[in-house]
Amino acid sequence: MYSIQKKFGSYPCGHRQHNHNGHCSYVHGHNWCFEVTLNSDKLDENGFVHDFGKFKKFRKWLEYMFDHTLLINKSDSMVDYFLRYDGVLWDIRLVENGSSESIAKLVFNQLADIMDNDSKKIKSVRVYEDEKNSATYYG
Repeated sequence: MYSIQKKFGSYPCGHRQHNHNGHCSYVHGHNWCFEVTLNSDKLDENGFVHDFGKFKKFRKWLEYMFDHTLLINKSDSMVDYFLRYDGVLWDIRLVENGSSESIAKLVFNQLADIMDNDSKKIKSVRVYEDEKNSATYYG
């Protein structure tokens, strides 16, 4: 079995966990990084699990989603307030949940959509909030 990793980031991105009983309920930010792991028991004609240069569409999506944006949970009671100032004070991305764990799943699923026929190679997506904290999703 062969395995490759590709790391993307860092992307300065804000979020909040509106149901949290502590500081995470406030808008705050991280320099998010994403690490993709692909596995395969076969190499392609170039000797690759996957060509590192073929992540361009995925990288563009990561930039759109996380580069200087603010993630707000769709269920946030303040979502209308945040949307009122979208494009003025922040660049909103509505998500089901802004936790690292949920973001890892979101990113995994987006990568699978982009990779289409090669999506079976995806082992995991790891999201780094910073150098100390990360979450991993295995599809």
